[in-house]
Amino acid sequence: MSNTWMVVAGDPAVGALVETGRAIGGELVALVVGPTSAAQAVAAGGVDRVVHLVGPQDAPYEAFAAAVAEQIAAAAPQIVLAADRPADRALAGAVAARTGAGLLGAVRQVEVVDGAVQVVRDALGGIVRERLAVAAPTVLVLDTGGLTSPLFFTIDFLLFGLSLLFNPSLGLLVGLALSLLFLLNNSLIDLTSLTNLISLILMAPLARFFGTQYLR
Repeated sequence: MSNTWMVVAGDPAVGALVETGRAIGGELVALVVGPTSAAQAVAAGGVDRVVHLVGPQDAPYEAFAAAVAEQIAAAAPQIVLAADRPADRALAGAVAARTGAGLLGAVRQVEVVDGAVQVVRDALGGIVRERLAVAAPTVLVLDTGGLTSPLFFTIDFLLFGLSLLFNPSLGLLVGLALSLLFLLNNSLIDLTSLTNLISLILMAPLARFFGTQYLR
């Protein structure tokens, strides 16, 4: 593949996108919509080049859809990556519509096999997973589960629930086990991933402490 572009709508937590882009190969370009701080954070995250689109501060990211689509259409990348977040999905859809590229969502894994890009994605509502060969140009929306998931904080409620309702040590053990699992299966090249992992490690003994106090 000659080049890969990433569409980023404000959130600089792009570790999974960068890792995927590097696996595909070629030049990796990030098109960032949002504040300068987001563009700078993405630039420091391992991409080759950043294209930054700036507009009115109160404008929603979706308002940049046409500009993003035109920019990427002019560059004609083989693969476009986006995170599975509402604004990012909207921009990815605009890019696919403007360029006539294929659009695949719920992508969990991307790899290059014999020079061809293949993806593993959820199908039938996540009941099964399928492997597909990708023909360029294609827009891939990557699943943002794991450390960068916007619902990551709900794990804290799980740990406290286990400690308060069952056994204080259970919350600790589950928290440490999940921390190890995330550490082994996620890249920690962005601040959000690292912060969330550290918070989970610290939350596990805290849940045990409150569970012990509650059961006294």
